[in-house]
Amino acid sequence: MKSLTHCDCEGSGACLCRPFSVMDDAVQRLAEPFDLAALDAEGSTLALVNKMGSILWVNAAWHAFGAANGAKAAAIAPGVGYFEAVQGELRSWALGAATRSTASGEVFESDYECSSPTEKRTFRMRMLPLPGGGLLIEHSLRLEVPHADVGAAPDLATYRSDGGLIVMCSNCRKVRRSDKSAWAWVPAWVAAQPERISHGLCFVCLEFYYR
Repeated sequence: MKSLTHCDCEGSGACLCRPFSVMDDAVQRLAEPFDLAALDAEGSTLALVNKMGSILWVNAAWHAFGAANGAKAAAIAPGVGYFEAVQGELRSWALGAATRSTASGEVFESDYECSSPTEKRTFRMRMLPLPGGGLLIEHSLRLEVPHADVGAAPDLATYRSDGGLIVMCSNCRKVRRSDKSAWAWVPAWVAAQPERISHGLCFVCLEFYYR
């Protein structure tokens, strides 16, 4: 598979660039050597993604995590573009990692932070290239502890830029102060994002996770 943005299956009679039903035989063939029934019972969240970047199948843990964290079912269901949910500067990074993994046949791994309003959480993502094309993408919880500092009520003037935007780190979800002097943890904006929000990467996450 050369990229995640080109389909060369037209006319082949076996295109795997469209979404399938949960246990479709074609999806099972693409998932080989894995068994979808066994993957569905895994505690880690799992998604089978085709070479166009569309989600073909997700396991029960994927649905449970989405429901527990306020995700709309339609936004994480088969047929949705997996990388559409990756925000800000991380989207091109994630697409590049996926393309390299599928081209080389090598597993890609990376740790990242995705905290909730009450708990600090870190995960490990693995992209496993499949012989039939596409990827099995796994997210495993590595750390989950209560936040030591739940933070004060947010002051919009402290964080809104001259252009009227609030900039949140795509990785750790801290928010940049309007004077750009620091990034702060604002739990209320993890639970419900403010209006006119943009996404970037704070210096720590950029240097530690993505350099």
